[in-house]
Amino acid sequence: MYKILTLVVTIAICMSCGNSKKEKQAEKQNDFSISITGQENFPEGTRISMYRMKVEEVPDNVEILKEGLLGKDGFVYKGTVEDPHTIAFNVLPADSEYPYTRVYLVLEPGETNIEFTSQKSFKLKGGRLNELVVNSWNENLDFKNARKKYYEAVKVKGDKKLKGEARKAYFNTMVAVNDTKNHALGLAFNATDNSFEKLLIYSVGYQDTDDLDALNTNKEKLAMSLFEKREAKLILKNIKRARESAAAMASVGVGSVIKDFKAQNLKGEMFHLADVLKKNKYVLVEFWSSWCGPCRAEIPHMKKAYAKYKSEGFEIVSFTLDNKKKNWEKASKEEQIPWIDTGDLKAMTSPVVKMYGVVGVPANYLVEANTGKIIAMNLRQEKLDEKLKEVFNKKH
Repeated sequence: MYKILTLVVTIAICMSCGNSKKEKQAEKQNDFSISITGQENFPEGTRISMYRMKVEEVPDNVEILKEGLLGKDGFVYKGTVEDPHTIAFNVLPADSEYPYTRVYLVLEPGETNIEFTSQKSFKLKGGRLNELVVNSWNENLDFKNARKKYYEAVKVKGDKKLKGEARKAYFNTMVAVNDTKNHALGLAFNATDNSFEKLLIYSVGYQDTDDLDALNTNKEKLAMSLFEKREAKLILKNIKRARESAAAMASVGVGSVIKDFKAQNLKGEMFHLADVLKKNKYVLVEFWSSWCGPCRAEIPHMKKAYAKYKSEGFEIVSFTLDNKKKNWEKASKEEQIPWIDTGDLKAMTSPVVKMYGVVGVPANYLVEANTGKIIAMNLRQEKLDEKLKEVFNKKH
């Protein structure tokens, strides 16, 4: 009896050891390592912030995976992943949240090495998924040539305000970069029969049609067949949001009455858009955020327009998509915003943002106060100047 019991215990121990060994092997197969080098191309103190978007519908929809310096040994992120999915990282200056560049890639088992050859360009060595999602376009010759021409155009443009054919040529270089990238992703998309690989290619921006409804239908069909995957859940969430936003945007256009809302400023004072309209002739409703570079680049120009026309009945009501008060407050102080500066710290989940269908910032609406009607949208730089000159000259 003792011998039988001993044998049973021995078998159990062996089975336990076998299971443990298998678990370790499976875990090792799911190990990943992402290394970032090329630090010599960046100033000292440059930081890396690696993150992914949350599947849940929450105000703070960015999950930070790892942050740290791009030091003398580069930057390394290690762990395990059973369900590969898209992530991204920003390469940031020591004292600013404006990134030198942003890179999207796939978190997949194995080693992924990213070497920056300049502050905007990099080489990637990795697994099958990153070959499809990143190197398909990053190593594409047409894309490289288009990007080179764009950077040359940027240097020529500098701080100049291009007009006419020069402006058109500049924007054409941007279009060429996007078109060549999309074409390269399309080649990768058509070269694979794997549904999940196709889904990842969609995730990094591939468009197989210019019809947005048709594109979302294609993505949705694929995502529904892979619903257990994190990437599929994220895509379905984004499609749902896009459709809700499209429906809201359809009711907020030139000629329609502006949608009323209430919101607080940084001091906790409540502002009602309807009350602001009663006190002014024209009101610009502006959606922005502290992390939006183009938004903040517009502010100095908007301040000039505000100073010029405020005494004549012009007001601006801004609404931030920030979800952290400290970021909103810091940016507002840095920019010395003089107008009504509001928000609710709910970011894309904000009822106000959803009501307007805002999917990206900056976005704005110029309202004729006495009628409440929107008379222009997305006015930037000289377009804002021209429209304000037009409407305020009407009273003379």
